[in-house]
Amino acid sequence: MGSSVSSYSPDRFNCLAIKPKKEMVDVELEPASNGTIVTLKHAGWQDSEEWLAAKEWHIQAWEQMLASLKSNMESDNGVLCCK
Repeated sequence: MGSSVSSYSPDRFNCLAIKPKKEMVDVELEPASNGTIVTLKHAGWQDSEEWLAAKEWHIQAWEQMLASLKSNMESDNGVLCCK
């Protein structure tokens, strides 16, 4: 199962994860003098060992994905992680 965009504007969009366990991902793009500030919030976590493990996995995955996106945008030849 995937996700769907629940709302969108030029500088912000929200995605609702369509999974057995629903989480919300909010991405905000803010212009900066040297590029764009990307703020990502992934919410909807519950309190259990299973959820904590999933949250930790997602933190690492988001860090890798955002670093990959930054590399690609800055050099125009970075390796995108999610191809």
